[in-house]
Amino acid sequence: MNNNTADFFRDGTFWLLDDYSDGVYISDTESHRLLYMNSVGRRMFGIAQDADVRELLCHKVLQGRDAPCPFCMPERLSENRYYAWEQINKVIGRHVVLRDRLIKVNGRRLRLQTITEAETKEQMERLITTKIHTENTLLGCVSALADQGNINGVEKSVTDILQAIADFYSADRAYVLELERPSLDMRHTYEWCRAGIASEINSVSSMKLSRFRQRCFAEGTAMIVKDIETLKESDPAEYARQESRGVRAFYMVPYTDGDEVRGYVGVDNPSLNLRNFSMLNTLTLLIAHQMGQYRLRCQREYGIYHDTLTGLSNRNGYNAYKTAISEEQLRRVGVAVGNLNALDQQNRDFGTEAGDSTVKVAATCLDRHFSEDMLFRFEGDEFIIICEDITFPDFVARVEAAEKDICKKTSCGIAVGYTWSEKEILLGEMLHQAKLHMIEKKKLYYNSIEGKSKYNSKKILDNLNAEIAQGHFIVYVQPKITVTEGGLYGAEALIRYSSPDHGVIPPVKFIPTLEKEGLIRHIDFFVLEEVCKLIAKWIAEKRTIIPVSVNFSRTTLLESRIADRIEEIVDRYGIPHEYILIEITESAGYIEKDTFVSIGRILTGRGFSLSLDDFCSEYSCVSLLSALKFKEIKFDRSMISQLGSGEKTADTVCETMVGLCSKLGYPVVAEGVETKEQLEILKKFKCDAVQGFFFDRPMPAEEFEKKYIYAQN
Repeated sequence: MNNNTADFFRDGTFWLLDDYSDGVYISDTESHRLLYMNSVGRRMFGIAQDADVRELLCHKVLQGRDAPCPFCMPERLSENRYYAWEQINKVIGRHVVLRDRLIKVNGRRLRLQTITEAETKEQMERLITTKIHTENTLLGCVSALADQGNINGVEKSVTDILQAIADFYSADRAYVLELERPSLDMRHTYEWCRAGIASEINSVSSMKLSRFRQRCFAEGTAMIVKDIETLKESDPAEYARQESRGVRAFYMVPYTDGDEVRGYVGVDNPSLNLRNFSMLNTLTLLIAHQMGQYRLRCQREYGIYHDTLTGLSNRNGYNAYKTAISEEQLRRVGVAVGNLNALDQQNRDFGTEAGDSTVKVAATCLDRHFSEDMLFRFEGDEFIIICEDITFPDFVARVEAAEKDICKKTSCGIAVGYTWSEKEILLGEMLHQAKLHMIEKKKLYYNSIEGKSKYNSKKILDNLNAEIAQGHFIVYVQPKITVTEGGLYGAEALIRYSSPDHGVIPPVKFIPTLEKEGLIRHIDFFVLEEVCKLIAKWIAEKRTIIPVSVNFSRTTLLESRIADRIEEIVDRYGIPHEYILIEITESAGYIEKDTFVSIGRILTGRGFSLSLDDFCSEYSCVSLLSALKFKEIKFDRSMISQLGSGEKTADTVCETMVGLCSKLGYPVVAEGVETKEQLEILKKFKCDAVQGFFFDRPMPAEEFEKKYIYAQN
């Protein structure tokens, strides 16, 4: 016998057979060892109630034989019916009827035998019919528990027991009603209906206690109504309800948790075994036991997978979710990471209760906006949001609404970073990207508060604004020249810092610091505004207008409503959108490709042109060419620098990629052209335009105007 089967008998699942009026035992059909014997059987055969019968042999104990009984024929037994026979039992010296059948426990076939004593054969025959019906009901319930493993299949096991109850009483319906507190409404939770009887499990979610039920509930007594006509005058509401349901009679038995009534198990229109009310009592206890075990398991699992402060799923819940889903089947998924601002400071200043209150307020706000999505609290101040099957605009709108809601209802607000993808979804990578974005948003918060920030950037921001106001940051412009004619194709705006002590400093010396401190956005928008002033001047002077490229950092591109901010600046100067060429690069760090594409589509939807920078670098993603509509494709200088070096592979790759872009209808601009040889090779490859020192270095805007704008008019 396997351990699972032994454990099944050890845990007391067969307690409902202990008080049965006849002797009952269960044995192994192969080893003939006893596995279980009820209290009546122990008294019959003189076995102590606390003795372990599992080392005893059935033929030795029950028949006084040293070897298996010659009339023991397991092959005759069935799980569907009893095999009954009579004998004079020599051990107890009485005339008995034995009823044998097979039962299945944890997949193992075992023998169950019931022993009935009687004075006469007529008395015995009269009893056997009732007893077999009762035994079948009890064993059906035991089998339901054995098959469902006590807890894991609680819904099926409870439903199976309700069916056994309905069959025993030949009733139309058997059901469980649970009491909701403090309202004391009665709610249908489980039900079994005979064919042709309408289910009420969904149609009747809850009901108020009638006067009759209130009285029974207060007294903790059963509700036995053999004819609903008796309620017509005493409780018209209960009478009307039962009559509308086609109920003529009903039995309901309460079950308790300690001294508190938790609910009722009932049957409608019983027609058999009407005097055997004890069966309903017994099986109600069994159902209550099952439901109680299930509630305990749910409470334990809830504590494992949920955060006790907010009720949200925790890290274990996230791991369970990730294990349960198939990432290959996910489509259009948004992932966001939210982190409460300055929660540690709040805990220090006002105590942990104030901090806990802020966390709960934030969780409530997030649940309001993402109630149907996956929402987790990982750590003290960090929340994770996963939205399946959602468009990028809808996802961003909900994230921004939740962020705004939390900022309004808490003193510190929250920084939320996000990413989105519609295919090839890797949740771990998306979570990492969203967290990096959140950190950048966090920096912006600390930069905006008074005093010394966590990142020590307030002073830097003040200095930056002062430097911009004093004209130390200068916009340089570098021309883009057509390959075939050598004419002006366009230009790119670049930032420089003019130091009183060290002269003009290139961006590589200060951009990384501004990015680290979360201040690069100020430079991005400063350059955009300076470019708009420049183009507005050309328009006013009726000069030739060329598109000018403006670079935006990855942090700025991920800002809320970035398209609105760009459009507001450009429209303020009356610049047609097509003359602002926004350079974006697929090497933009943690911006996931689909998020990158979605941002690009929003910008092009506003009429802005896109330039794909750093193409043919180590970060290049050719699939972007079909995902977005670009005004131009800029080949990275790392590719151009290898042309003419004798490395044929570089020439071949460059020519192939130029050809691919041309077939897709995208003009190609080569960056970093420094020699005539490189220019001639690019001309042979049919490149459209070049940008590099061979023609001109970046220069102040005034110098660019004189050389390229005013000279053409």
